[in-house]
Amino acid sequence: MKKYSMINRKQRGAIEPIVFGLFAVLVFLGLSALLVQKVFLSDSSFQVLLNGHRLMVKAVYDDFPHATDFSTLDNAMANQGRYPPDNWNRGGSTIVNNVNGAVNFDGSTCNGIADACFSGSQANLSASLCKKFANAEFVRANTIIVGTTTVKANATAVVNPATINAACNNATNTVAVQYSKF
Repeated sequence: MKKYSMINRKQRGAIEPIVFGLFAVLVFLGLSALLVQKVFLSDSSFQVLLNGHRLMVKAVYDDFPHATDFSTLDNAMANQGRYPPDNWNRGGSTIVNNVNGAVNFDGSTCNGIADACFSGSQANLSASLCKKFANAEFVRANTIIVGTTTVKANATAVVNPATINAACNNATNTVAVQYSKF
């Protein structure tokens, strides 16, 4: 086998475009794989967050079907009742979601009545997760608060995208969702 430098110049010219073309195709496939991975991981994070939150909400509704209020609901009770997904339950009163943010469930005041509703909050949400999460829970929720901004007031049927975008426009966000008993 001849060394590359000893190959006739005309023959060498045919090899270089093939090698360059192969390299370009490999670079393109690598970048495409990274883009696809980013898209799928982002959607996967959101789906795990939403499923975990809804699992906890369902557990609250299942455990409090005839209770007069939610005054006894807290994170310790949620962990003891196995409301959060197993990998979110850190024991005691600590619940941590899939994006490493604190999760809090407790009774809350609604319509002027203490503990008539319950709230579930998810912390450490990126701007994208915050927007998706708030929109996904909009119909089910009584109220939704992002940070200190109310993005859904009680009995509101329409969302203002500008309000959600402005409220979620932080590197990390906490979204508190309040649910009524019925």
